[in-house]
Amino acid sequence: IRLEGVAHYRSEGEDAGTGTFTITMTQNPDSVWGGYTLKSIDSWVRELKNDSSYILWNSDSQYYTEDRLSYMCTYDLYLARNEIYARHGYIFDSLDLQEYFGGKTWYTPTTKDVPDSALNDYERANIQLILSLENGETASSSEAEVQDNGELPESAFGEYLVFLVNAVNSGDYTGAEKVMLKGSPLYQEQEALVEKLHSENTTEELKTWSILDKEQIDDTHVRLISDEVILVTYGDGTSETLYQSFAYTCELTEDGWLFTSLSAAD
Repeated sequence: IRLEGVAHYRSEGEDAGTGTFTITMTQNPDSVWGGYTLKSIDSWVRELKNDSSYILWNSDSQYYTEDRLSYMCTYDLYLARNEIYARHGYIFDSLDLQEYFGGKTWYTPTTKDVPDSALNDYERANIQLILSLENGETASSSEAEVQDNGELPESAFGEYLVFLVNAVNSGDYTGAEKVMLKGSPLYQEQEALVEKLHSENTTEELKTWSILDKEQIDDTHVRLISDEVILVTYGDGTSETLYQSFAYTCELTEDGWLFTSLSAAD
């Protein structure tokens, strides 16, 4: 099968955009996953487009906590704090901020003044929290903890993939309830898949992953479209790299974001 078109891509590092491509794929009937396997990319013309992503997607509509930001380095915290002002069109003097936010499709520099009154309660609380973390202080935000002690759905998805790969390789499904809602269709389907692949001596290695799209279904449910690259090694020693995309439903629970279902991406 031969395909031509334009698609979103993410390369190593902080480089995202679109590109035109022509790829050739061959059917692999021996794959336990079925479908096609990428054979070659005949051409790839890079046409870089501006990035539409955020560091903290919901900093204007959700209280963050110290735990949720603990993975971020000082510079990322600095960008996340200024991202809140960038949402309001603040014109930065710093060259690094001009360059960084100038590459965002959503950023429209319009003002040199974003007063405190222009910020909502979420934004003010998140700015204070981030500042305290930048300064190396121990933050306390009881209101934030009451609002949401989970993590971002995107971060939860990364933990889900890592768990699943490790489960396939070890045959140990213990702890699945930390990334999937126990008893949900996804929980049961993946439990059966892990048992099957491990019994066949199949192993996996997660190469890269990204989120192509995010849809807020309601206050406690999010739909994520994934882009996953996984190296699969079968019991006979052969291996193949799988390029796959799925639609996941993620539910906000008392234990954070947990995945409940999986379907083919539209």
